[in-house]
Amino acid sequence: MNATKKIFALIAILTITAGSVMAQGQGRRGRGFGNPYAVTTLINRDDVKETLKLTDEQKAKLMDVLAQAQTRRREAFQGLGITDFANITDEDRKRMTKVFTTVGIEITKNVLGALNPDQVKRIKEISIQHEGFGAAADTVFQDELGITEDQKAKIDALTQKMMTANFELFGKVRDGEMEQGAMQDAMKKNQVTLTEEIGKILTADQKAKIKDMSGTPFEIKDTNGR
Repeated sequence: MNATKKIFALIAILTITAGSVMAQGQGRRGRGFGNPYAVTTLINRDDVKETLKLTDEQKAKLMDVLAQAQTRRREAFQGLGITDFANITDEDRKRMTKVFTTVGIEITKNVLGALNPDQVKRIKEISIQHEGFGAAADTVFQDELGITEDQKAKIDALTQKMMTANFELFGKVRDGEMEQGAMQDAMKKNQVTLTEEIGKILTADQKAKIKDMSGTPFEIKDTNGR
């Protein structure tokens, strides 16, 4: 795996573990390692664009936003100055999580800024109805769900645990012990486990609110870009 692929693979790991709104493989519907239900991934889907009734001007603006986002992620990663991934520390993982979560918030703000209020409401509904309890780890929804500081700390601990597990998977791919496809499958299972564990942290009212915030059902038939 060359240096460029390592960078994007690591970015992808952070994408799925930090609960951020970034996604590897921009422009391909739900492909790569990123959360296929994050706002910045959903906005790339043709069916979502259609239901939002995006204008040509909005589409052009979003293309610019997402192109700039790719550069921003790469620069943020390189700015960390971490090169010894074989012996990466917990502190380095925490630094990366913090940086990429911050960048993800910036990118989401720019994406939502290109939409009108009705479009923002709808894409949030689509996102939360497919993220389920995992939405509680997404900064887009935490305030509205009333996630407490104690809950945030517990969610952060869970995401850090999954981050460690995913880095171990990446190490196996790097060392030739696992195929990339198998790593993706394992990471998806880790994401399911994370969502289930987050559900145990939420109150009954917060779970009910997630359901109420879902809006009209939107079926995503294909998250593999085929």
